Amino acid sequence: GDVPPFNRQCIQWDAHDWNTDILSFYKRIIDIRKSSTAFSCGNFSVIDADTMTGLYSFSRSHNGDEFHVYINNGDADIELDAGENAVDCISEKNFSGAFALKSRTAVILKIYRDVR
Repeated sequence: GDVPPFNRQCIQWDAHDWNTDILSFYKRIIDIRKSSTAFSCGNFSVIDADTMTGLYSFSRSHNGDEFHVYINNGDADIELDAGENAVDCISEKNFSGAFALKSRTAVILKIYRDVR
């Protein structure tokens, strides 16, 4: 991510020099992936791929688990609808209805359907 010769530096082995925010984020994403077979062998469907806004979203589902992943790679916030009952697996925040996905962020929503 830098310019030569700084893009070829050795790995920082001293834990005090690590970016622990990024490390924690990747550990959380790995835990989410391991939490459900929907991410490894479930059905995959693209919800939206908009080059104008930078939104890419898809769903994964398997064995009753359903997840919607929204990635905003654009420069502006995007208004989305989470449906009636969803939880962001990253922040563990509850979502219901409309919400704004901030620029350069993502959510992994676990969808809860009312089964009657």
